[in-house]
Amino acid sequence: MLRSSTLFALLSLFIVVAPVAAFQQGQESDGEPEENTYSEVITEDAVTSEGLFDTHMIGADLYYEIPLDMMDREMLLLSRVARTPDGAGYGGSKSNTSTVRWEHNGERVLLRLVSYDNFAGDSTTIASAVRNSNFEPIVMAFDVEVMNEDSTAVVVNVTDLFTEDVTMLGLQKRRRSSYGVRRVDGDRTYIDRASAFPRNVEVRRVLTYEATEAPSNEASNTLSMEMHHSMLLLPDDPIEPRLCDERVGFFSTTQ
Repeated sequence: MLRSSTLFALLSLFIVVAPVAAFQQGQESDGEPEENTYSEVITEDAVTSEGLFDTHMIGADLYYEIPLDMMDREMLLLSRVARTPDGAGYGGSKSNTSTVRWEHNGERVLLRLVSYDNFAGDSTTIASAVRNSNFEPIVMAFDVEVMNEDSTAVVVNVTDLFTEDVTMLGLQKRRRSSYGVRRVDGDRTYIDRASAFPRNVEVRRVLTYEATEAPSNEASNTLSMEMHHSMLLLPDDPIEPRLCDERVGFFSTTQ
């Protein structure tokens, strides 16, 4: 009788322990998520344009494939109003110019806004102190989706940069106030197309605001416009700073 009881106890223990061990083994195998491959992220449906860095349109999403050697390079970000409603200015007018740089930070890529309000030459003794007093703001951060096939570039989804309310890419503050802008309507804001060239990348998008004082069709409480954004690689050798004269007709960055 004792032998039968012992055998039953051992069988019961095996029945209880075996599923637990199998469950733990399953947890270990599922604990490491598999990384996406390049072809899984940039699919055959992608509309690709090759240039400064390749752009990939997949449905409504825009991906940038940014080479690692383009990180920390200064670029000019120029925003223009391409098409406007009646009473909101003229198509082709400049909205904003900024100097930016891409920064690779582990599993993320940061877009930083470069400031030249305070400046000191690298050879001066206070250069480090000046840099520490001009910490560059992060405009937006992007998760690295995948490396390209030869690991020389990172792929990031930049859709949010052009569909969310990023002030430096939209209407100026005075015009927002004038039109009673409340927010960007993401459902009516979208990327139309993107093109890459040897030293620049171009993006065209439709931007829609909820606005209580819209310049036309005021009853709609809507202000829609088409924006064009150019990101241009600045010269490899920095140009000597000089005094600005508005009569020359060039835009400038204050230093």
